[in-house]
Amino acid sequence: MSTARHATTSCRGFSLLEALFATTILAIGVGALSELALLSARAGRDSSLATLASLFAHDKMNELGSDAWSGGGGLSSAPPETLDICTEGYCDYLDSSGRVLGVGSMPMPGTVFVRRWSVEPLPADPANTLVLQVVVSTGNSADATWADEAHRSLVAAYLMGLRTRKAGG
Repeated sequence: MSTARHATTSCRGFSLLEALFATTILAIGVGALSELALLSARAGRDSSLATLASLFAHDKMNELGSDAWSGGGGLSSAPPETLDICTEGYCDYLDSSGRVLGVGSMPMPGTVFVRRWSVEPLPADPANTLVLQVVVSTGNSADATWADEAHRSLVAAYLMGLRTRKAGG
């Protein structure tokens, strides 16, 4: 008789409270995983933008370096604050593939990156050495300044280099 009674008590299942508790735990776990997936996607996008910005900054740095003292004309010194504000001749707007969309003080439609650069003579050797700087930021930071701490996270790449004239050149 005790065997039959034991069989009926083991088959009763879960109570409503147990089912609600398990469902709540499952919902919290799924919510946390979805938030993690969103963060991962955002980090991947930001990483891609930073990589592209670095490549576009490097391209401009190479272009500036090859223009230094070439053809007799060479590069001219940049006006102050060219890294902070878009200045004619020292700023261009790029799409996601690095194609130049235009220049000027206002971003063009389709702008993903804003690229600014500065060319200044090195004070210790102004006749032979130039300081080249390139800042590439995301398009939504076209009016953000490099020095502005709140907008610094929008800046994706910053390169600085020296270009020195060869002796006797």
